Amino acid sequence: MTTSNTDAELADAVGRLRGAGFEQVSDQRGVAFDNRTIELVRGPIRVQLDRERGRLFLLIMTPVEGTFRDFGVWASCIDRQNPDLEPRTLRDDVASFVARLHELEILVATVEPDTLLDCLKAAGRWRFEERRRRGLITSPYGT
Repeated sequence: MTTSNTDAELADAVGRLRGAGFEQVSDQRGVAFDNRTIELVRGPIRVQLDRERGRLFLLIMTPVEGTFRDFGVWASCIDRQNPDLEPRTLRDDVASFVARLHELEILVATVEPDTLLDCLKAAGRWRFEERRRRGLITSPYGT
């Protein structure tokens, strides 16, 4: 994937998120590997669009959890099921996130913070262990 393609995908994602009421608060470009991080906010929900080594990610953080986690992990807690093993495309994640934003807001508002944090950690741990068990992890860092 070329930088211009990922720039276009990031611009599309920013546009969709702005359409859902998010405000862009930062846009940082890394020197190495043409990495880029765009952060947007809507109320207590912070969204990060990351380009890391040509791969694109949608990451979410709320006041319940002070760490950005990918939308697949959040969706697994909304759905009460294990997350997908592989990340979806940025376009698919942003579309799903925007469509399910109200569900995420309800989850954050109604579930005890410790319970939600346990769910997020368990979903991330399950995915890591399952990817490792299936031989999908190719580095010691889980990627």
